[in-house]
Amino acid sequence: MAKVLPPEPFWTGAQRRVLLLLLGALLVYQAVRAWRQPATMDDPQMIAGPRAEELEDRIDPNIAEWTTLASLPQLGEKRARQIVVYRQQFIDAGRGSRPFQSPTDLLKVPGVGPAMIERIGPCLRFDPPPTPPISSP
Repeated sequence: MAKVLPPEPFWTGAQRRVLLLLLGALLVYQAVRAWRQPATMDDPQMIAGPRAEELEDRIDPNIAEWTTLASLPQLGEKRARQIVVYRQQFIDAGRGSRPFQSPTDLLKVPGVGPAMIERIGPCLRFDPPPTPPISSP
């Protein structure tokens, strides 16, 4: 009868020790890295920067270029151009210089509906028209 030999180990003893040493070194490296750069923040972040009020966060459709209007959520290039065309036609007709006094005035532009007004309304501002200087006689 033939004698059955046990299978040879995949790793020799020396190879296992080197592998354990490398894994241990990797574990120590990761632990030191996590200790030096924690994922949590010690100080809370500021809500707004010191000059945040200086940034323009809302757009006046009476003076904005079509490229600026196109950046509004879901407005798109086509509707932005239509707003500018309507604004120019309003001014050319001599009906004033500010066709949009409130968000609902944008409903006069083809392709702009109540749902669109609801989405872009918070991004718009409607500044009052500039008052002409008072001249004294």
